[in-house]
Formats: sequence, C-alpha cells, structure tokens
Amino acid sequence: MNRKNIVLLTIECLRKSECQVPSNVPNLHNIAKKSMVYPNYYSSSSWTPPAIFSLFTSKYPLSDGGRVSIGKRDHTVAQLLRESGYYTAGLNSISWLSEFFGFDKGFEDFFRITTGGSIRATALRRAKRIGIRLMQSRSVIGDVLKYIFLLKKYYEPQRNSGERFNARALRWLDDHRGDRPFFLWIHYLETHEPYFASKHGGNYTFSEMWRVNMRAMKYIKTRKEKYARFTDAERDMLLHLYRRDLRRVDSSVASLLEGLDSAGYLDDNTYVFILGDHGQQFFEHGDFGHGIYLYQELCNVPFLIYNRGLQCRKDERPVSGLDIAPTILELAGVACPPQFCGQSILNSTATGRDIIVQEGRDENNDFIIDGNNAYLDVRKYRVALVRGRYKFIMDSHAKHELYDLERDPHEQNNLAGTEVAVCDELRVQLERHLREIQNRDFAERTRNRISDVKSKGRI
Repeated sequence: MNRKNIVLLTIECLRKSECQVPSNVPNLHNIAKKSMVYPNYYSSSSWTPPAIFSLFTSKYPLSDGGRVSIGKRDHTVAQLLRESGYYTAGLNSISWLSEFFGFDKGFEDFFRITTGGSIRATALRRAKRIGIRLMQSRSVIGDVLKYIFLLKKYYEPQRNSGERFNARALRWLDDHRGDRPFFLWIHYLETHEPYFASKHGGNYTFSEMWRVNMRAMKYIKTRKEKYARFTDAERDMLLHLYRRDLRRVDSSVASLLEGLDSAGYLDDNTYVFILGDHGQQFFEHGDFGHGIYLYQELCNVPFLIYNRGLQCRKDERPVSGLDIAPTILELAGVACPPQFCGQSILNSTATGRDIIVQEGRDENNDFIIDGNNAYLDVRKYRVALVRGRYKFIMDSHAKHELYDLERDPHEQNNLAGTEVAVCDELRVQLERHLREIQNRDFAERTRNRISDVKSKGRI
C-alpha cells in the first residue's frame, strides 16, 4: 500500500472572517482555490491546549475529568503513525504544548523552538527579578520593565518563528529521506496576542503599540470588567497589528510549501492539512482574546486539505476537531483505536451531524495544573452544540443561549427565551452528552484500575 505523507499546519488564533479577505492572506487564498475547503469546521475548544489535545487524541476536552495534557494511556495520532512505520516530527514554541505536558508523545523528533539562553535573555530575567516591585507600580520605570518582560515572554518566541520552523522542518526532511512516509506537525504562533511590532508598525508609533498591548494583556489576565473597554482607535490598532502578523504566517505557510515542492515532496502522495487551533475575539461580544467563550469567531475556524490529486471544492458538511486524527489515520492506512470519538471526513456521507464544542474556564481564567497534568475545570464548564441552523450554548451556571446561524451569523439575538422547544431539545442533548462522558470516564478508569492490579500480580 502506498501510504501518504502528512503535513499538519496549525495556526494560532486564526479568524475565519480575516481569512475571507484575499489581501490579508493572499497565499492561503490561492492555496484554498486548489484545496478541499471545509467552511463548517469547528475547533473542539476555544483555547490551544484543549484544541490541540482533541486534534491529537480525538477525545473531548472535558473527558477524563477535563484533563487536556497527554497521558500514558492516551493514544495520539503521532504515536499510532510512528508505530506503523512513519517518521514523525513536531515543531512549536508554546510551553503548554511542550513535552512537560506530554505533547511530544509519538514524535520521533520534537523541537520546541525558543529564544534559548542568550546573554540578552539572561539579562531580561535578571531585570525581571530585580524590578518585580517596580513592575507592580505605576511608575515609568515600572512600565518599561513590564514591557521588557512581555517582550521576552511573548514577542521574542514569536519573532520570525515561522521562518525558523520551516528551515528546521526542511532540514529534518532532508535528514530522513528514505522509503518511510513522514508525519510533520508545525504550530505557527505569530497571530497570538500581544501584537508587538518588530520594526514596521504602519501608522502607529512604538509607544502607541506598546500601551495598547499592555492594556490588552492586563485585561486578558484579570478580566475584572465584563466588557473590554477600548476606544475605537485602539480596537482598530489591535486588528491592524493582528492582520500584519497574519500576513507573516501566510508567508510562512507559502514558504514551507515552496520548500516541500522544491524538495520533491509536494506531489499526489503528500497531504497538507491547514487549520486554526481556534479563533480570536476582537470585541464582537464585548471581549478580546480567547479561551472562555464559544462564539463563532472563536470556534468556527478555517480548515482546508491540499493535495495535487484531490478534487478541489467546498465541503459544507459539519466537521469537528475530533475528526482530524481519524482522517489522517485513514490516509495512512492505520486503524483508529476505540477511544477515538471522531470520524474520518474523507469518505463519510453524514450531513446532519451534531458538533459539540467544550470549554472549562470562566472569566477568571481558572485552569488547574497538577504535576505534569493540565485540567479544565469541569465545575465551570461551557459547552455548545451546533445542529443544522441552530447553535445552543449552556454553562454550569444554567445560562442558556440559542442562535439561528442562518439569520444571525454573528450571534447577536439570543432566542433562548422565545424558541423554547428548540432550546429544550438541544439542552437535553447536551446534558445527555455530558452524562455519557462521565459514564465513559468511569468505565475507562475501572478498566485501567483492573489492568494495573493485574499487572502487579494481585489477581
């Protein structure tokens, strides 16, 4: 059997509305013309760890008590491919997706590109320690030190990371030429906030960009107010800076495909998956950032599959982040384990499928770290169900939202108080889904406990 090469490109905070404007993403726009495009693709969550966890394991984020780090019993798409003979490599620069939380599982080579331990980085760490009290003050020096800290924490890992990822990936492919297929994953980070400019900020001064990013990051960290209070000019600035970074990612994707083509890989035997891990809010519902709510701008993100042998068209079927791993495994000729909740989209004819999206944090950004495990807080869940034209959202505080996506695609008119029958039907479905997760988790923990006892010779 001729097993396919797979390239999985995930992009941070990828907004569908911005990708629909050709001038924002000229390269992705041209690639989409030659690809299978899925306009009704939904990420499994609105934040990176649970979204990528679902991509790799085909499990819901609220499964297993909300654990969204990869454990020893999880089956990942990289692991299954490697066990079947694939070369596997992953590249990213996010600590949440590091080997510490198990995201290297199944990757023969795992590169987490960071700024390293340069003299400048060491000096910045020292400045952070010395100036921690000043950073908490409102002095000019404190502002400067806070900016330096944010520059090191967020901007430095992002700067030119796409170019570095591409160069490292292409070197890896050169080193692993042979008769084995490959699976390559790259996570592009530049479109994640804050949106610091490197040298070119358009019409904005360095000071203006600095201060609007400081305000934005402070809001995301605390969310003390229900709505993000920014002026129209500040909102326009943030969106402008996001679009500039989006063009950089667009260029990085095109550069990688050119490199693959030059190396002879971009043929009928190689499939390229390009998708957003989740979206990004720019004040559509009064909020900036991501990771809490489940509105369309956060969950309905771009997804396409490029292959020279594919028939290029739009596939309007609803697709979930849970479906990515099963689809990749079908291309590789590898069977899906029973724990996988998604399905391959290549040959499926299902059209009336429900899509479920999950999150487990509230406005206070609650997130649980226990050793090498990261958990969503299942006590503060927010779940959404998309069925046909309707989208229903409910949370642990018994708040219900119902939207008609055909008439109200921007989700401004909550129908929960008027479309009572539809609301009740979808609520019952979501409640059943949550019970099924709990029952499945209990059964799996019981099986694991029996297996552990047997392995120790106690039965």
